[in-house]
Amino acid sequence: MLFCALKRGFASLTVGGLLWAWGACADPVDPLGAVGRYYLPIPAPSTDTSPRTFFMNGQTYIVPRNYVESLSKNDDGTVSVISIRALLPDFTGLTKDTIRCGLNYSDPCSSRVVVIDLAQGPFPTSGVQQLSNAKGISHPDEREGPCGFKYYESFGSAEKGGVVFQFFFARLADTSDLSFLRCAKPGSAFAKRCNARDNVGDGNSFYYNFDRGKLCEWSAIRSSSLSLINSFRKGAKHE
Repeated sequence: MLFCALKRGFASLTVGGLLWAWGACADPVDPLGAVGRYYLPIPAPSTDTSPRTFFMNGQTYIVPRNYVESLSKNDDGTVSVISIRALLPDFTGLTKDTIRCGLNYSDPCSSRVVVIDLAQGPFPTSGVQQLSNAKGISHPDEREGPCGFKYYESFGSAEKGGVVFQFFFARLADTSDLSFLRCAKPGSAFAKRCNARDNVGDGNSFYYNFDRGKLCEWSAIRSSSLSLINSFRKGAKHE
């Protein structure tokens, strides 16, 4: 089982860790609640909307199955990461009409997928510090990007399979910290996605990534990701 988990984890990385990890190993139909401590993707995405309950770092999250892609657990069996997929524009879970968006990263509708990893514990590095770290591996000039976002560009060349990152930063709504976003430069041999990490505010943190073509929607995607997580917390009010 460990070999299967590692094999599928590698397969996920080869496509940027964006959508559904897939492999030839056989697993139970829905191992949620029974997965081991290793990264173990669920073998097939689901349109099942029945809730699954997870306990993490003192918080209880109740998440419909059609949002959940995988779990990662600590050595003691407690949950360390809940990996979620939501679809733009309304941050819905998968349905029978949209499940293909999460299955095939070459399908145009995969650009609607937002990856959200709800992780145990806070993310300790502030946006200001992340930007400072990025400047150490970037050209010194601050550049102007789409929709007025400023960025620094990492050293290197996107030619001949190279990878260059653009580090965007902005003061977004609903946060006192500087927001920091990493995107592969167009033409780089890397997934055409942008990703960031932030804190939920309940003692846990979240990672999110989305299609680079949605860069101008960064602020809305961040806010909606956080709102979705908060809606899953036990005690949240649902309309």
